[in-house]
Amino acid sequence: DAPSDLVREMDKFGVALCCVFSLAGVSSDETYGNDRVAEAVNQHPDRFLGFTLVNPHRGERLMLAELERGRRMGLRGVKLIPYYQAYPTEGPMIDVACRFANQHGLVILNHDWGSPQQMRRLCQTYPNACFIAGHTTTAFGEVAKECGNLYICTCPCIDWGFPEKLVEVYGADRILFGSDLTDLPIGWGVGQILYSRISEAAKRLIMGGNLRRLLKRYS
Repeated sequence: DAPSDLVREMDKFGVALCCVFSLAGVSSDETYGNDRVAEAVNQHPDRFLGFTLVNPHRGERLMLAELERGRRMGLRGVKLIPYYQAYPTEGPMIDVACRFANQHGLVILNHDWGSPQQMRRLCQTYPNACFIAGHTTTAFGEVAKECGNLYICTCPCIDWGFPEKLVEVYGADRILFGSDLTDLPIGWGVGQILYSRISEAAKRLIMGGNLRRLLKRYS
């Protein structure tokens, strides 16, 4: 999809800003993918906030070079997805990306952070980074109580009552809406939140209030 196509889809659902990263770089050339993200951000700077995707298999030197290149191109977050890249979820190169995010005060999103013990260690070791768990999980409830720099994404809230469960575990102020666009349609994710049995104030936080607040501090 071209960036303009994504903007039209966002407009259809009233989405003001979308955090984006490259699928092309997940299992192939992440530099190519990050270039495409930078192009989209340059074309629509008010609509897209770009994340630099890295591959831990590259090793520390090349990971840091790509993260710095992404930062110079205007990408304002970090994306990890080691699970899809056949790299250990809690391998040592994960810390390389977290250390960079901590140094520059960035948001860092991961498909799967691993165990609660690992999540706690990362949040406490790198307090100047903002960690996002890229898929819904209730495993980090105790970690979130201890660490204010951890947020949970709503994608995907498959079961009825799951948004309510997330709010019960984390509080509405620690949950971020995630669509998984373009893999999933925006409306599928929006409906789960809007029809959930939580307060309107909670829905407003999840659907954008929390992201606006944390972007004033990070990235």
